Amino acid sequence: MDVLGVTFDEVREALGVKPHEVKALRAEYRAALAGQGDGRMRADLLPVIRCIEDGDLTKFIQRTHDGLETESVMVPMRRHGKEWKSLCVSSQVGCARGCLFCETGQIGLVRNLTPSEIVGQVAVVRTHFSQKVRNIVFMGMGEPFDNFDNVIQAVRVLNDPAGLSISCERIAISTVGRIEGIRRLAALGLRRLNLAISLNAPNDDIRSRIMPINRLEPMGELREALLAYPLRKCQFFM
Repeated sequence: MDVLGVTFDEVREALGVKPHEVKALRAEYRAALAGQGDGRMRADLLPVIRCIEDGDLTKFIQRTHDGLETESVMVPMRRHGKEWKSLCVSSQVGCARGCLFCETGQIGLVRNLTPSEIVGQVAVVRTHFSQKVRNIVFMGMGEPFDNFDNVIQAVRVLNDPAGLSISCERIAISTVGRIEGIRRLAALGLRRLNLAISLNAPNDDIRSRIMPINRLEPMGELREALLAYPLRKCQFFM
């Protein structure tokens, strides 16, 4: 069973594990996500076909089972004398949003990534490249809210304390401003999850020219959706 795209509770339910077997199963699940699975659990990691150094950035290109390519980018961060690494992950191959400044947007949408393909971007970096990833940012290829269900499932797997155990406070979803996605996320109550908005312009006129989404969902409507979004204390939009 490939466990990359499923939470521990989903694995436990699928296998019909008895209460006294839960502890051993949890250890098996964690080992599988770390690339040490065998027997009934494993992590089907996509191969990294290129690893590109670009200044301080490291790009990891993986090939999917149908011959497509996904990209994740390791970004070193520094603040107040502290250093850590953030991984920018993709949610789609290509993108339908067509932002003029985005190379992916010029490709058009090819397909959504599965939860397993999304989580696998994190797992392969941690497992095969021994990189400690502190933060996860959905800011790679694709518009995350155009692949809402798969992205949220991936977040749940990443956050699962029985597995990769990455706090929602260290996960951010970046959107071009899909209002429906913002409202759906608000309804889930994942208040510790961070939300970033890609504005790129000070007004509707400029934004509509470079980001087609703004012609359908202008900044005023986006502002109303954000005002209704339930932020926790001291939290702000990125």
